[in-house]
Amino acid sequence: MELRLLHYFLAICKEGNLTHAALQLHISQPALSKQLKELEIEVGGPLFIRSKQKMILTDKGILFKQRAKQIIALTEKTLDEMHQEQDIVGNLYIGTGHTDHLSKILKIIHDFQVIHPHVKFHLTSGDKYTLLEQINQGLLDFGIFIREFDKTKYDGIPLNLTNQLGILVSSDHHLASKDIINAQDIENEAIIVSRQALNDGEVPSFINEDHIIGTYDLPEIGKTMVKENLGIALIIDNKNTDPLLKFIPIEHMPQFNWYIIWKKDSKTKLQQTFIDELYKKETEDPKLKG
Repeated sequence: MELRLLHYFLAICKEGNLTHAALQLHISQPALSKQLKELEIEVGGPLFIRSKQKMILTDKGILFKQRAKQIIALTEKTLDEMHQEQDIVGNLYIGTGHTDHLSKILKIIHDFQVIHPHVKFHLTSGDKYTLLEQINQGLLDFGIFIREFDKTKYDGIPLNLTNQLGILVSSDHHLASKDIINAQDIENEAIIVSRQALNDGEVPSFINEDHIIGTYDLPEIGKTMVKENLGIALIIDNKNTDPLLKFIPIEHMPQFNWYIIWKKDSKTKLQQTFIDELYKKETEDPKLKG
């Protein structure tokens, strides 16, 4: 399958119209229509539902759009890496979960760019599973995650960045007057937990499963659920600036550490240079030591 066809397909997705897409691509509409038909034969079914107003993606088309974007992004990233052999130039892609330590992470990036000014960094956020998939696919070079990681698949360096487990309540909740809580304080509360913590078996044993009334992927969603009085949220602390919410740490809970990780496989010169700088900082800078 030619990359050119993927670009044609994505242009049609964007425009929703063959004529408009053809104008954007500077080819004739009949030629684009012919290319689309050949692509649909190759993938084994229609990618669009045709109508006079707009072309609508089929279920196959929705999946193909996602894969086409990934293929093009990975191709562009690979070509970029091939031009890195002589000089430390190019792009590094880093994924991170939601954290209030972003300024410290950006300091690491800034220090690297001072040494290597021709390197560009691209940060993306998401949940653990999405980011790990993108690392495995080669779409991300590095990931920054809280808690331990699978050392059979990834290498990594601990960062001296920690967070504590607690609950998030509305400011008018009966627990909001407390500065710290214990297991007994929440034993009868309706609790919302992160999907990641639930899937990884990281919900504390003192939380009764019968009292878990929902899950969230990103902290912002959990905050909204609390504000809408669906329950209280089990959450990793962050700099909450919302006056309608209050974070309360749970006593005797361990601190959670952050790590920057990467795949255990061959690395580009740029990736290895960044890793070398991280190890150097770990040795010289106590702020990076785990």
